[in-house]
Amino acid sequence: MELGKDLLIKKDGTEIAGSQSCSFSLERDSIDVSTKDSEAEFKEYGKYRATISSEHLVDFTDPEGVFSLDDALLEGTKVTASWMKKSEATGDISYSGSWIVTTINLSADDNSAATASISLESDGPITRTVAA
Repeated sequence: MELGKDLLIKKDGTEIAGSQSCSFSLERDSIDVSTKDSEAEFKEYGKYRATISSEHLVDFTDPEGVFSLDDALLEGTKVTASWMKKSEATGDISYSGSWIVTTINLSADDNSAATASISLESDGPITRTVAA
């Protein structure tokens, strides 16, 4: 069993600081190849995509925090990122690739810490690695 506190997102090999939660999603389209004569639906695999999303505490002074991604979003540049364990051991799985930053949403509610939500979408193939 893995604990949520042990999973994180790294950008260019450095943990994005202040993480409170993170998720990784891998999806694939399906293509309907049924004909009028088919008694049931028949499917083929289409393209796949991945998304990463996370929640972070906001720290305007931390160069490793969520603001390490705002230049990529504003300038339209891609980032290299991974979803993985903090300390990898033999058999641990990680996912990495090229990503575009699609969302940085800042929230500052009364009587609570300021937070940021970020979303990344895959750009090209995702590499699945099993630690040796």
